[in-house]
Amino acid sequence: MRPLIIAIDGPSGAGKGTVARAVAIKLGYRHVDSGAMYRAIGWKAMSDGLPLDDEAAVSRLAERSRIEVRPDAVTIDRADVTRDSDARHRPGRGRRRQASWRP
Repeated sequence: MRPLIIAIDGPSGAGKGTVARAVAIKLGYRHVDSGAMYRAIGWKAMSDGLPLDDEAAVSRLAERSRIEVRPDAVTIDRADVTRDSDARHRPGRGRRRQASWRP
């Protein structure tokens, strides 16, 4: 049987992460926090001085970066951005822009 991939979409602050974690636990699935990945890339782009509206530059950064999302931490290129307030808040305005880009 092919494993299911479940995606939950909705506006910021609607509780998607809470629901996703609960569903993953109930079904025995791994929860992948895509928002944490977007925030990590946004943090790294801003730390490197890349403009968030430069899709090509941010895409190259994402391709060469190593992101790890664990239950207790999010790292990008070994930098722990889990508790960095900048990683949680500053890049938020760029996530909408990043999320609209095509893979």
